[in-house]
Amino acid sequence: MHRHLRLVVCAALLLPAQTAVAQQAPPDRVRAWREDLDSAVTVFLHKRDKTFSPTERAAFETAVATLRDSAATLRDDQIIVRLAKAVALTDNAHTRLYLLRNRTALRRYPLRVWWFSDGLYVVRTDSAHTALLGARVVHIAGKTPAALAKLVAPLYAGNDAWHRYLSTYTMTSPEILHGLDIIPNDTLELEVMPRGATKTMRARVAPLPLATTNEPTEAWWDITPQHSGRGANWVSTLPADTARMPLYLRNPQRNYWFTYLPASRTLYLSYQRSQEQPDDSMRVFTERFFQKVRARNPQKLVLDVRFNTGGDLTKSEGFLKKLSELPMAKQKGHLFVIVGNQTFSAGIYAAALVKELTGALIVGESVGDRLDFWSEGGNYLMPNSKLSLHYADRFHSYSPAEYPERKPYDRDLSVTTLEPDLPAPLASVEYFGWRDPALERIAKYTPKRR
Repeated sequence: MHRHLRLVVCAALLLPAQTAVAQQAPPDRVRAWREDLDSAVTVFLHKRDKTFSPTERAAFETAVATLRDSAATLRDDQIIVRLAKAVALTDNAHTRLYLLRNRTALRRYPLRVWWFSDGLYVVRTDSAHTALLGARVVHIAGKTPAALAKLVAPLYAGNDAWHRYLSTYTMTSPEILHGLDIIPNDTLELEVMPRGATKTMRARVAPLPLATTNEPTEAWWDITPQHSGRGANWVSTLPADTARMPLYLRNPQRNYWFTYLPASRTLYLSYQRSQEQPDDSMRVFTERFFQKVRARNPQKLVLDVRFNTGGDLTKSEGFLKKLSELPMAKQKGHLFVIVGNQTFSAGIYAAALVKELTGALIVGESVGDRLDFWSEGGNYLMPNSKLSLHYADRFHSYSPAEYPERKPYDRDLSVTTLEPDLPAPLASVEYFGWRDPALERIAKYTPKRR
């Protein structure tokens, strides 16, 4: 038994003010897990979720039955990762077992990593591990980052871009690595290449204490020194140099904000979360934004949703449709949408809606999901472990494909692709050099004359 994880499942996840079941002493471990696994089938699968095909449903039931029968011989962390894999059989990225991103139920190591186009780098640590800052990861748990990313990918459904983003969480959790039998104990062994060095260095890292939260934690916060993050007193690899900091790293706590760049006559809008901002309503923001459009008459408009992982898509529909009605939005080369593998859910809807209604050019990297997916739904809290299963029950179709059996759709668009017209992957040298290749490509783009 992985001693710390047993405490996680049986005690630490029993949050205050929960149901009466949560306040009682938990039943014995095996019976508790079997009750949870039974409920994953009878409630989550049969009554709540709509995303599993008949084949996927049968595979889920088989996987959970096998897990139920093996509960007495498996560690808690093994049960958790195998349940996550079973949920991911739906192949719908919104359907998942919450472990690290939308909920924090497991521990992590005191370092944060980020994928650049040339590899995996350490972008943030606690004060005890600052020697690792800025280093390229050569081996993690004895494996190359690419090999380890493949091993953790089956814990979540989704496309390659979304797996890449989620791996920054899963590769830094001892419970997940131990549950997959990748590490023998809590200690994580790293081999890294420090910036400017000619030889690699090795490090052994112990996990941080568990700090559960129901608040979302976005990995992209770790690349900007303007966000304090959660779980530790973090030290960033970049200094908090606001004068040099590129726009995409600024104001990470703001759901939406804009600025005008007079040198290039560009109005840049960062839309990082599809959610109302308490101190700046979307209605007031919309009025202020279009006042700026009229006052400045920009040559280019940039909508940056590269970090928009979702929220409530209805909050911005009016704004995006009004944006799409601008005469310049219909002309190719004047409106640009920046996307990335963190662009997900309502963030994808924002990009797809603008793409459908305008002549916008897509810039950046592949988005974090397909164009057609199940979403909405809610959470099912398993009775003993208190782990949360997210189910989806409304279908979104943003491609021209038809799904008669899934109608009526929640939203229906007809966009062929959101693959970038102007690819702009972010390399480590650009990040450490305070550059934004996406905005640079936009600045250099000249519309073709007819």
